[in-house]
Amino acid sequence: MTRIFVATLLASALAAGGASAQQAGSEGMGTKAPSGQQMQQQTQMSTEEFFKEAASGGMFEVAAGKLAQDAAEDPQVREFGQRMVTEHGKSSDELAELAKKIDMSMPSDMESKHKQTLDSLKEQKGAAFDRTYMREMVSDHRNDIAIFQSYAQNGDNAELKQFAQTTLPMLQEHLQMALEITQAEKAEVPGASQPEPMGSQTR
Repeated sequence: MTRIFVATLLASALAAGGASAQQAGSEGMGTKAPSGQQMQQQTQMSTEEFFKEAASGGMFEVAAGKLAQDAAEDPQVREFGQRMVTEHGKSSDELAELAKKIDMSMPSDMESKHKQTLDSLKEQKGAAFDRTYMREMVSDHRNDIAIFQSYAQNGDNAELKQFAQTTLPMLQEHLQMALEITQAEKAEVPGASQPEPMGSQTR
């Protein structure tokens, strides 16, 4: 009799434990992960941040492009630098005009991260400069594209959103050009790793 009673208690305890575990598992499975929209909102750049980044990036591209015309060895790199001066200069002028309309002020100088990269480039010449400069152009334009795409989709200033949308094709073209030049240079060095193609990384 006692054995039957003990066995019954054990069976009841196991059943209760199984039910609790099942309930806990159901609750865990029912917990919602943050939605794409929520994650997007968490990483969304403010108007001030986008404006500052766009302005500083434009200054950097122009300054680095001018440097490339003097320090580069490869004619393609010098030509690329000239195009950066011309097209990013024009884009920066457009941003400056837009700033007046939306009551914002263009920064007087680029951000420290851009200054540091520019200072590093100034220390190099010839083929070494070509490699470093083009590598930075690939990285910088990938970053710019991610920032401009994000603001074009989620920004809260209509005029700046339009600026981001109209500037994106230029940035994408520059990235493609930089990748092609970088790949051509890498092909000349046996065993050198190739840069990742456009769109292989997620800015």
